[in-house]
Amino acid sequence: MNTSTTPRRNVPLRDIASMALSCSTAVAALLAVASTVQAQTDNFDSGSDAAWQRSTTAAYPSTFSFVPDASGGKAYRLEAGVPPNYATAGGVNMARAVAVRTDQTYSTTFYVSADLVDWDHRVYDRTNDAAIGIIARASNVTAPDQLQGVMLLTHWNQYDNGRRGTAQIYGIVQGGAFLIPAAQGDFTIQRGHAYRMVFAGTNNILQGSFYDLEDLTHPLLTFGCDDSYAAGYFPSSGYS
Repeated sequence: MNTSTTPRRNVPLRDIASMALSCSTAVAALLAVASTVQAQTDNFDSGSDAAWQRSTTAAYPSTFSFVPDASGGKAYRLEAGVPPNYATAGGVNMARAVAVRTDQTYSTTFYVSADLVDWDHRVYDRTNDAAIGIIARASNVTAPDQLQGVMLLTHWNQYDNGRRGTAQIYGIVQGGAFLIPAAQGDFTIQRGHAYRMVFAGTNNILQGSFYDLEDLTHPLLTFGCDDSYAAGYFPSSGYS
């Protein structure tokens, strides 16, 4: 997974709630701006995540490693183990593995992207109902049960058969004890493809896009929201 984050100038984002290829212009503008300002980037080819803060404790076991990717470099693998008290928590105490760059705080405006190059392809079961994505405006990173932020994710296995999923934007409160839905689109990532996830925000406006890495000129899905309806729950700044 390649990833980059950068503070972004105050470029207004469109409020889009459904699939719309016409939004490629807006996304291209964000990418262009990203190349002109100071950014944090990591392709993980060094085989080190020393710059990243892992969110893991004995209560939330997880493994972080590096594996070869298709480009001849390395990919960063995050694997979440089943929490020791999962059975007694009735499934609420979900497994989680998070890595965040904590050397830069982004206030109100952010832009973060990551390439998802592979994932666990098993169809739905209790241990593989995976929500995979990128987080922004994050805080309490070292305590998984207190992690907060906003997240763009693919819930690719949501409908139990591995063929129907969603893309979502969520606000995360108290480590997932409260998930505040903000936007959702029908979208399923496909085995054998790799994807670029792009997440950006300006004040209350959040926008997410998914691209196939074979064609970065047009998004497969672009959607967004105004999170002011849940004022006080969505954070306004933090790590990405």
